Amino acid sequence: MGQQVARLLENLDVVEDPETGRTYLDNSIVLWGSELGVWGDPFPENRHSSMDMPLLLAGDGGGAITPGNLLDFRSMGTRKLTPACDENCTSPYYLPWLGRPYNELLISIMLAFGLGPVDWEASAEPGFGDYGDNFRNQYTLGNKRSPLPLLMSQS
Repeated sequence: MGQQVARLLENLDVVEDPETGRTYLDNSIVLWGSELGVWGDPFPENRHSSMDMPLLLAGDGGGAITPGNLLDFRSMGTRKLTPACDENCTSPYYLPWLGRPYNELLISIMLAFGLGPVDWEASAEPGFGDYGDNFRNQYTLGNKRSPLPLLMSQS
């Protein structure tokens, strides 16, 4: 599968957009990833976790996304402790720094496309999608409308 994605990216990177002079890859955002993470969830019956989901973003969406970075959002979360594990705990069976919600990636992409909350919010509740999987308060949700930090271009 990786070879097919690489071939797609290579093909997008050689075709120039006549209007902008940039390649189609430069004007696109290609997301390749898994909907499931592989992190050792503290609950053995839940091996298909929504945490630690690796993905690849290619292209910069016409300058909206900062390319060329490896971002690990696990270190940008809040350390969650349990009664059996304090701040010195090294056990993989307790919650680590859990990072940011996947919703923020999708919000980042929608913002790159020029959309705003009025375009994606379907109810009076702020944000995009369901935040119900945050039942352990593992994510810092902020205002539920912000993009992932360090991902969006400042220009």
